[in-house]
Amino acid sequence: MSVCPVPAEQQPLRQYEELTASWFFRWPS
Repeated sequence: MSVCPVPAEQQPLRQYEELTASWFFRWPS
């Protein structure tokens, strides 16, 4: 039973979303 709310197979996608989000936030508007 995994403690993480996100399935193991979804983990890479989750990290990608967070990475993209931080990239967008750092991008000068």
